[in-house]
Amino acid sequence: MDRYYTSIDTVKYLNRKGFEVLGTVMKNRARLTEDMSYQIDNLAKGDSLFYCSQDKTLLLTIWRDSKVAYLLSNNGDNTTGETLRHYKHTDSNITYQRKVVECPNTIKEYSQSARGVDYLDQMASYYSTDIRSNKWYMSIVQGSE
Repeated sequence: MDRYYTSIDTVKYLNRKGFEVLGTVMKNRARLTEDMSYQIDNLAKGDSLFYCSQDKTLLLTIWRDSKVAYLLSNNGDNTTGETLRHYKHTDSNITYQRKVVECPNTIKEYSQSARGVDYLDQMASYYSTDIRSNKWYMSIVQGSE
């Protein structure tokens, strides 16, 4: 899920309905405590934190790369693996450097599945309809435009 739709209440509701959810979440919707915020502010690049709810149904994954990423899931795990990242290295020329970094598995899973929604939106944009709305269509039929 996209961060616009993800919240703790939404993930809990979908969990009760039997759906597995993995989505980015906005920082203000993650319900962070002061201690959690302090730990997040002191994360170094490549470090991650995992917080589990008391009933063990929700997992909040926090990972700092160039920015801090917040993921909320009801099916994730708190394991990390290696992933290949491309960093821009500037000298006299612009070159790219490949580097293997530690990354939570939930981040990799989200990155792989998020592209499908973007691709669907791209394909849907190629097939637009001529009718914009019923109100617009009725104004054409009645001759008021």
